Amino acid sequence: MQSSDNAKQLEELENELNMQRGMVWLLGEVMKTAYETTTFVELMESTTDMIMGVTGASSCYLWVDKKNYLRIFERNIDNNNHFRSYDILKSNSVINNPKEIHLYNSEEITQNISELGCSTKMLPKSRLYVPLLDFTTSKLLGGIILEQFTADYFTANKQTFFQTLGVFIAINIKKANILALATRESELDPMTKLYNRRSLDKLFNLAKENNDDIIVAIVDIDYFKSINDIKGHDTGDAVIKFVAKLLCGYLDPLRGTVVRYGGDEFVIIIPVHYLDAAAVLNNILETYINSDFIKSLKLLTSLTIGMSISASNLNIQNLISIADEALLEGKRLGKNVVILNNHGSFSKV
Repeated sequence: MQSSDNAKQLEELENELNMQRGMVWLLGEVMKTAYETTTFVELMESTTDMIMGVTGASSCYLWVDKKNYLRIFERNIDNNNHFRSYDILKSNSVINNPKEIHLYNSEEITQNISELGCSTKMLPKSRLYVPLLDFTTSKLLGGIILEQFTADYFTANKQTFFQTLGVFIAINIKKANILALATRESELDPMTKLYNRRSLDKLFNLAKENNDDIIVAIVDIDYFKSINDIKGHDTGDAVIKFVAKLLCGYLDPLRGTVVRYGGDEFVIIIPVHYLDAAAVLNNILETYINSDFIKSLKLLTSLTIGMSISASNLNIQNLISIADEALLEGKRLGKNVVILNNHGSFSKV
């Protein structure tokens, strides 16, 4: 009997040792992957795969706090370990995000994990929560939930390992957030908070991915120099901000994008048919000249807009050049007009 107990203890120790070796390997591989992948999503795809493979977890849910919503990264055996990434509103989630590691008891485990956005066919017997904390501020960045069908699966050694892994993932979350913020700041116009011209290629390519009809247009503020000369540059800046807000108000519902191209010019990308775009753009012209703010200037000012229609052989710079020709035609015709340049044929729309 004693010999049997000793053999069982040795087997358990050997299994635990092998698991620890595997977890050390896993941490090294996650670190290596972090330097080889280009996005945080790719890192999470690889990390959740390695966690499932090495630790034997049946489910792995990792989420990142995004102010009003949670971004979920998930793998579980119910869907053949396929990786999924999706968002859920905080208002629709019961995740309470404690800042301490937590080993669930059997009563807590009965709570339905489906509210994370997934389903579990068989109730796990072990569940571990690990917070993802900013190590410099202790701010909660997200968390990990791991599950297994074996009772008492997450031993003290496993808990310590996942705390270590959580610190590393949190560092990468913070790094990803900083890089995203820096990238976004470099692409924004400081005055209007619109995208600037260096973002045009990216924005145009995103529009092309999901839309057949794309209109590119240039919006120019007529007589803008006289606004600056007579009312001063502060008023000129206020007019630019007003136009930016006006354009976004009309184009956001159409999934359009507004870019400050430079000075008093804006480039807009609208994923709609050109006739629908023309109707909206003409409404913008009318709203501009009839607004209380513009009327209060008591100056001659309006908007002129040149349009181009996307085609497979044209890039964003081609389309801007075509729209610019339409804009010049609109200026020649007396301003306050929307002009379409369709293969060198100009028409008021």
